[in-house]
Amino acid sequence: MPEYAIRKGAIKMLTFNQKAHNFTTLVNKAAADLGCIFCMDSGEGREHFTDTLYCEDISGWLVPIDISSDFLAAKDKHDTRWDEFFRFAQWRISDDNILIDFIKYPIYHDAKSPPMRNTKQLVTSV
Repeated sequence: MPEYAIRKGAIKMLTFNQKAHNFTTLVNKAAADLGCIFCMDSGEGREHFTDTLYCEDISGWLVPIDISSDFLAAKDKHDTRWDEFFRFAQWRISDDNILIDFIKYPIYHDAKSPPMRNTKQLVTSV
């Protein structure tokens, strides 16, 4: 079933891909405002639809622009040297606006390590 958005009195159909692209653009702008790029790894769920956006928490690397070419050239993004940049881009609604929080959770390389609770560190909101 198509979804529609009202724009200046006209009905314009937005596809799922357009809504997802709009959200990715929002995440990339939030990263750029921090002087970084965000390279998505995977979708993490918690979906939300608006007339113009398909929001989903996503994981990936929030990398400063000055070292982004090294990161992009790396063959293995999951190399431990990039762990410090791994973040979850989580959306939230504030005053009818969608904001992006880049959250860093602990990364465990030892499967026997217990999960930590309530340890997220807010990096920014844009």
